[in-house]
Amino acid sequence: MKYPSYKKYSKIEVKSIGTIPIHWKAAVLKRIFRIYNGSTPQSGNEKYWDGDIVWLTPDDLGRNKKKYIYESHRRITAEGYRSCGTQMVPVNSIIISSRAPIGHIAINNLEACTNQGCKSLVPIKKDVSSDFYYYFLLISKYDLQSLGKGSTFMELSGSLLGKYIIPIPPYDEQQSIANFLDQETARIDALIEKKQKLIQLLKEKRTALITKAVTKGLNPDVKMKESGIDWLGEMPEHWEVKKLKYISKIVIGKMLTPTDKGGSLQKPYLRAQNLDWINPNIADIKNMWFTITELSKYRVKRNDLLVSEGGEVGRTCIWSDELSEVYIQNSVNKVTIEQGNPYYYLFLLYAFGQYGFFDAIVSRVSIGHLTKEKLKEIFIIAPPYDEQVRIVEHIQKKRKVIESLIHKVEIAIEKHKEFRTALISAAVTGKIKVTDE
Repeated sequence: MKYPSYKKYSKIEVKSIGTIPIHWKAAVLKRIFRIYNGSTPQSGNEKYWDGDIVWLTPDDLGRNKKKYIYESHRRITAEGYRSCGTQMVPVNSIIISSRAPIGHIAINNLEACTNQGCKSLVPIKKDVSSDFYYYFLLISKYDLQSLGKGSTFMELSGSLLGKYIIPIPPYDEQQSIANFLDQETARIDALIEKKQKLIQLLKEKRTALITKAVTKGLNPDVKMKESGIDWLGEMPEHWEVKKLKYISKIVIGKMLTPTDKGGSLQKPYLRAQNLDWINPNIADIKNMWFTITELSKYRVKRNDLLVSEGGEVGRTCIWSDELSEVYIQNSVNKVTIEQGNPYYYLFLLYAFGQYGFFDAIVSRVSIGHLTKEKLKEIFIIAPPYDEQVRIVEHIQKKRKVIESLIHKVEIAIEKHKEFRTALISAAVTGKIKVTDE
């Protein structure tokens, strides 16, 4: 879609904006907005908390994901408000996070105050559209982040925020641009949501495909029998039920050893965080010390299954020599299949996980742990080996098609997001002309 442009632009290029329509102005932000700071009441004083005053934080802004914000996770009392020096922010102001991280943004639809991680922009005059400047600051996020300073964490000061240069179109144009962007971004967001739902449906189809194949087989006419596993129900009559320990060797990883205790070598290792479903994630691999004896015990070899002991318990992937050498820490169980096809059992454990089986067998009083002892005692179903191979081939073929579709939809979503950002940027900096026609 093509949009018209203005007839004349200023000859002077404004930093962070570029050239602007000749009848627009530009000024530092503090000429248009008052900047309010926030604060936090003493955390241990019960009199200050669970009151009626909305108290916004960067976390509230980050979770909001919408233009307007209506609520905060925590509220404070009038006494808490008076104790800390935060300021009440009028409705229809812009709230922006100034640290942890810089750049979350929303317009408050109710009177509120904030903590010290936010700055509130209150229009000085009536002819300032918070909706227009919401969009401008939304696409200025990375510029604002570059202004942050600090040694422990980056923070955008009120002083530097106040000096940030912003465009000033005539008020009626501000409103027209904001209305246009409301309409267009809503249309784009609806397309994105529709595609996100399609991805969810495709993922559900993938799960159903895998689960049916590994629990019922590929022959719809095969005679069935009760498996004896509650959630599973029937399985093909010629399949067996066994404990995992009878078809595999299971090893739990080594306790974290950050220092050399003598005679050790520093080697890369996998944590629960490195295990995604089906495939490992090697983006962040750390090192620790292993003795010569431990190297043999904890080394991961091709086609080993890696099962998360903590976190999302039971999350399973297969090792395909993504690194030439790697070992395991004690948040990972290494399962070496000795009888059967490792990929069949990878997909079977995936099906177990999607049905919540692992959560059901670990304690959730505090943090659940899928210990080696619990893992080796789980019952699995074991088709004949040649049938396992056919099931794996069937799943891999179908998965490839589904995941190709998912990838295409994900690319389309990214293109929608890129267009959305580009459209906002063009509208709020005057690169396209927006009219009410």
